[in-house]
Amino acid sequence: MARELYGIESANNVSGEQDLYSKMKSREIDAIVYEVCDIATLVMRQKSQETPTALVKGVDYDRHKHN
Repeated sequence: MARELYGIESANNVSGEQDLYSKMKSREIDAIVYEVCDIATLVMRQKSQETPTALVKGVDYDRHKHN
């Protein structure tokens, strides 16, 4: 679950782009924040392993424009 996001656009429109295999992407939106959360979950592992947080650095993203 994405608890908070600040300055990160939560979704990226990728319609018309190609994937690693030069095929058109089958979906139009990449849910960036949730993909980062999925990766952090792998680092944190299970609750019983006592790793309560994960710090994610180096993510390439577009800044969200606040009104």
